[in-house]
Formats: sequence, C-alpha cells, structure tokens
Amino acid sequence: MYERPDVPKDSPNRNKVAVIVLLAVAVALVGLVMGLWRLANANSALGSSDVGQALSSASSSLGDAQALAEASGATVTGDEVETVLFVVLDGSDSSSCGATFLAAIDSTQGSAKLIFLPRDALLTSADGLTSVADTYAAGGLRGLAESLASAAAVPVSHAITMTQDGWNAFLDTAQQGSSALKSNATRLVGGIVSSDLDATGLLDIAQRAVSLGVGSSDIVDAPVTEDYLLDAAGLARLVGVLA
Repeated sequence: MYERPDVPKDSPNRNKVAVIVLLAVAVALVGLVMGLWRLANANSALGSSDVGQALSSASSSLGDAQALAEASGATVTGDEVETVLFVVLDGSDSSSCGATFLAAIDSTQGSAKLIFLPRDALLTSADGLTSVADTYAAGGLRGLAESLASAAAVPVSHAITMTQDGWNAFLDTAQQGSSALKSNATRLVGGIVSSDLDATGLLDIAQRAVSLGVGSSDIVDAPVTEDYLLDAAGLARLVGVLA
C-alpha cells in the first residue's frame, strides 16, 4: 500500500508528547494565576472597609434616573450596570487626583466602557459647582462618588485609588492583553493605594471587562457643556443608565 511521505505516521509516543506539552502549559498557567493571587492577597490595600463605607451613600434610585430622563428627553434603560471609579493620584499627595476614570460594565447589553472624567469638569454639589479635582480634594472618594451619583444618577459600585505607575501598568495590560499580565502584575497590584475590592472581586471585574473588550485605546471623554459643566444625561447615557 502506498504511503504518502508528507503525512506523519502514527507513533505510540506521539500522544504522549502531546499530553506532556499540554500538562506543561497547564502547570505554567496555574503557576501564573497562583502567583498573581498571592500577590493580590498580600496587598493590604485591597478589600478596604473604609473605601466600602465611603461608597455606601454613592447610590442612585430609579426615581433619580427617571427625573434625569424626563429633564433630558431620554429613557431609563433598566440595565444592570456596575461601575468602578478610578482615581489616579497626583504624586504622593493622596488628596490630589491627577486623573479620574469611570469604568462601566453593562451586563444587560454585554458592553463595557472606560470613561475619562476631566479634572476641571464641574459637578453639582452641596457647595454649588465644584470641579472634579476640588470635589475629590475636599471630600475624598465619598465626596466624588456622591456627587457623581446625585448629579448624573450614576451609582458608583466600586472605587480604586492608584499611583500613576499602577495606572500605566493597567493601561499597558489593557493594550497588550493577557500576555502582559505577568510582566505588569507587580506594578499593577503594587500601584493600588486603596480599594473596596478584594482579590476575588478585582479578578472578577478584570475578567469581565477584558471579555467585553475594554482596552486603553477605547477611552471616551465624559461629555461637558460649553460652560464645562459635566453633562449629567450624557454621562448617564455612556454608562448605560439612560438611552
């Protein structure tokens, strides 16, 4: 019987080699995940009860969303939306934010966005109109989260304060994908100053965001008016609260 020379012959060792290769890959992946898990759990900045308490009042009701919808000619989506507020610190001063971002995961629509909040954009607060940066400087995470929730009917589910190096590591990982996770893990986790998310929650949020296609090239600016007032209805639309 003719045997084609270009077709590999079955070998009793062939399946063994394949199994060994697959096992080696599996062991490497398990080692990476366990290493990142230990690194994340060793970071005492995660799972902060102080941050959790600061966010406890940063919620919005259906009535808030309906009022904003009526005022802007929009409709309430009713989507299941989860948000994460990122505050990138300006140097070593924990009361000064260099930049702020809001990640929004809309589980109903299967979409996610990373929204840039300009530090000079004006928010409505109890003291009148104050910038994002001044709101954070005066009231910390609680003040900023409450202002976003009350002004734009956007609930702040979680918050993370980070160093600039930690944020850069986050962007590098988002840009390069999972291949950059190992090389950026120390900078990323070490760059977290505080967060209500523990290691499990952080991993879950990251997995869902990546699976929905969040990337550093997909950052969108929060809309502002001509007077640089944060467009509450526009932000609510971006997040998925309004349509």
